[in-house]
Amino acid sequence: MKRHAPKEPDLDPRLLKVLRDISQDVFGPDEDIKNLDFATIEKRSREVAQRVARHLAEEAAAKQAQDRHGPQPCPDCGRPSSGTIETRELLIQDGPIQLQESVYHCSQCRRDFFPQ
Repeated sequence: MKRHAPKEPDLDPRLLKVLRDISQDVFGPDEDIKNLDFATIEKRSREVAQRVARHLAEEAAAKQAQDRHGPQPCPDCGRPSSGTIETRELLIQDGPIQLQESVYHCSQCRRDFFPQ
């Protein structure tokens, strides 16, 4: 008995257009793709997917960090604490990214914390 994967929802037409453009860049014109074996197609597709995933993760984390305004309460004493945005390398499932995150420091407790 054959098993069928659940049907995925249709992609947004705007995304489909972007994917067609990316496909042209990754695989070249239709004449070139005819000469590729499936392993190469799959490898190039996965590489693009990983780059996209890294970009989206970096962008979303940066937006979160930049959206934090003003002092945040210290999780231990509750005092308002000032913060900055710091960048560090983080290894995610799709490779390394430059993670921007809000880092707050409580001078009373002498500790850093990272509000979510």
